[in-house]
Amino acid sequence: MLGWCRELENRIGKALSFLAGILVTLCGLFLLGEVEELSDISIGNVMSRSCADLYSNQNSRYSLSCPTISSTNVYILPQCFNSSVWTGYWDLNRSLVKPGARMPADEDLARRYHSKFELSCNMTDILRLSFNEMISGHVNDAVELEVLERLKGLRGQTLLQIGTSVDNRLLRFGCPLLGTTRNVYKEGEIAVSECQIPLINFTIAYAFNDALTRAHFPVEEQEHHLTKIDELMSKYKIQAPRFIILSGIEWDMKWHKDNKQEVDWNYTGFVIHEKVSLLRQHYPDVLSLFLRTQPYTSGKEGSLAPHESFQRYNGLFYSTARRHNPNEDICGVVHVADFAEMMLYNGTAESGWSDGVHPSGWVSTQFLNILLNVVSLIGEVCRS
Repeated sequence: MLGWCRELENRIGKALSFLAGILVTLCGLFLLGEVEELSDISIGNVMSRSCADLYSNQNSRYSLSCPTISSTNVYILPQCFNSSVWTGYWDLNRSLVKPGARMPADEDLARRYHSKFELSCNMTDILRLSFNEMISGHVNDAVELEVLERLKGLRGQTLLQIGTSVDNRLLRFGCPLLGTTRNVYKEGEIAVSECQIPLINFTIAYAFNDALTRAHFPVEEQEHHLTKIDELMSKYKIQAPRFIILSGIEWDMKWHKDNKQEVDWNYTGFVIHEKVSLLRQHYPDVLSLFLRTQPYTSGKEGSLAPHESFQRYNGLFYSTARRHNPNEDICGVVHVADFAEMMLYNGTAESGWSDGVHPSGWVSTQFLNILLNVVSLIGEVCRS
C-alpha cells in the first residue's frame, strides 16, 4: 500500500511539473509576442550600459537589473517610459487585500489599474510597502525586497507636483496608505505639502498652481512663484526635486467658463511651451518633467468645457512634449503622465469620480502607482 501511494505521488508530481512547464512556455511566448509587437528594434545581446551610453543611443533596448531575487536581466522597452504605459484596464481583485481593508472616505482598495505593459515593464505594486497588512496583504521578506529593488530608482529623490487639488489627492490618499504622515507648510500665499516613503527615502511634494495659462504669467511672475516654492522647501529641509509634474488644465477651463471666453488655442500652446521652458531652466538637474493630462470633468454646476476641449488641451501637452523631446530621449526631458487615459467618463462614483471633478481615492492611488513605477525606471536609467 505504501509503495502504491509513493507511485501515485510521483505520477502526480510529474503531471504537475508538465503542466507548469506548459504554462511557463505559453507565458514566455506571450511576452515574446508582446515584445515583438511593441517594437521593430531587433533583439540583440543584453549589455550593461551607463546612462551616457543610453542617452547617446536612445533607439536601442535598455537593460537594467531585473527586480527579482535572481538578479537576472530584463529588457526595458521604450513603452515603459512613454505615454503607452498609461493604457490599460481596471480590475477588482479581492485577493490583494485583507477583508475589510478600506481607503479614506470608505473607498475600495481592491481596485487595481493594470497597464498594458505591466508584465513587460515589470511593474510592481507600491501598496506592498504599506505598514498596514490589511492594505499590503501578506508580505514576506522576499516580496518586500523585490518591491524595494524595483523602486530603487526613487531612493533619495523628490517628486514635486506643481498642480491642483487633483494632484494633492495623491498625497492625501497615498501618504496614509503607505503609513507616512503628510505635512503642510505655508508662508504667505505659498503652501507646500509633502510626505516621505521611509523604506525608500522618497519624498512626494505638492505646491498649488491655480492654472496653467491664466496664472503666474508673464514669465517673471512665474519665476518669482517658483523661487518662493524653493525657499519654502529649503526652509523645511525638503530636498530639491529631481522629478516634476505640471498640471492645471481644469482651472484654465474654469477660468474660461467663468469669464465666458473661448479658448485661444494658439496662445494656450505658446504659454504651455513657455512655462515648460522656464521650469527646465529653473530646475536644470531635473531628470524628467511630466505634463499631467486632465480627464473630461463635469462638476455640480455642469461641465467645465466640452469633451473635445479637454481632448484638445491634452493634445497640446503631447505636442509640447514632442517639441521639447523630438528624439524621444529619456533623461532630462518632458514626458506625458496620461491620467486622462486611466479615467472613465460617465462622472459616477463607480467609474472613479468623487464629485465629477476630483478622482476617487482608489483612482489617485493607482495613478500614483503607475507614476512611481515609471519615475523609478527613469531614476535608475538616468541616475549618473
